[in-house]
Amino acid sequence: MIITTPSNYKVTLKDFLTFGEKRTLERTIVEGTVVDTDSKQAPKIQGTQLYAYQDKAFEILVQKIEIEDKSYDSSNQNLYEMVMSWREEDGKAVFDKILEMISPKETEKKSSS
Repeated sequence: MIITTPSNYKVTLKDFLTFGEKRTLERTIVEGTVVDTDSKQAPKIQGTQLYAYQDKAFEILVQKIEIEDKSYDSSNQNLYEMVMSWREEDGKAVFDKILEMISPKETEKKSSS
């Protein structure tokens, strides 16, 4: 899948997460979380875990970036650092798509209830 940012950068992402990749992401979000089985309260998740989750998803999903006539992939460029140096609206476009891809779908929410 290819998305185009407001500055016309083209970012190629994997079309889907494998089961193993999804489990790796889930492990990132629960790492360090303590679940009290005697409590009725949901476990507390630290904000840093959410960023680690999103950053790991970036690492898994982003495959290539094209800017004008140049192409970059993880073998010749740190793609994460590249996106972090972009204007806010361009980086946000990439992470919005990533969040859309890693967020539970309505059918997943219903089946887990």
